[in-house]
Amino acid sequence: DESIDDSVSLSNNTTDQITVKFIIKEARDLPPSEAEYAMCRYRFINQKEDQTILSIKQAANKQEDDDEKKPRIFLFNHEKEFILTITDSFISTCFESAISIEVWYRYNSIPLSINTAANNERSRRDAEIRALSNRWKEVKRHIQYAVEIHELDASGRWEPVEVDSQQSQIVSGGVYRLRQGQSKRLVARLRVLPQSGAMPLVLHAIRSVEIGSISTRKINAPRQLDSYQDEELQCLRHEWLDLIEKRKIYLESEVKMLSEQT
Repeated sequence: DESIDDSVSLSNNTTDQITVKFIIKEARDLPPSEAEYAMCRYRFINQKEDQTILSIKQAANKQEDDDEKKPRIFLFNHEKEFILTITDSFISTCFESAISIEVWYRYNSIPLSINTAANNERSRRDAEIRALSNRWKEVKRHIQYAVEIHELDASGRWEPVEVDSQQSQIVSGGVYRLRQGQSKRLVARLRVLPQSGAMPLVLHAIRSVEIGSISTRKINAPRQLDSYQDEELQCLRHEWLDLIEKRKIYLESEVKMLSEQT
């Protein structure tokens, strides 16, 4: 319950109970597959046994090109109610933990989009690019980052500052219309976009926000500030590629060690 504060303390002897309805509707953004079913398995809070459910069998849709398998969406019709006793441990679990759901199904380790009989080098390269794109979708997730500057108005309420993005000379995302002498605060929000990838990602809190490299610029200056700098994107891209390369080397060493043991 969102109305429960962190400071609330309940005795373990309390008889207060709560009914929680747990629903699984679908599993999406899975790799291409010929499987007819998917299986989900989870264990709810304070339950001793796992819950295992199967997806609903859907009518087969014939495609013109059977080699081009699109990511599947498996539908579920699972709904279960759990009656739990409200304790300090239960409240702590609700605030700090999440329910892990395992998804099991059969999919092809070799991408279906690759035609092994094709001798055309260009077709093979295009197929590998599509296969890499499908694999990349499994390990990515989009995050929306929004920043607002609030000012204290005459009635004592925090109100967001107007952002001007209509003028032709503004090449950035917008210009905050700040008023001199007003108290200000910075509000930052992060949100994981739904249906933007298959990587499990949970955001708990923003630990800190910093503002740096403050510079002044006239509105009619020849060179305006640009919030879509390519330099930072290139730097971020290089750092990400370095991390992927280190991960690749580590996995290769693990595979080599396992092969030597067998």
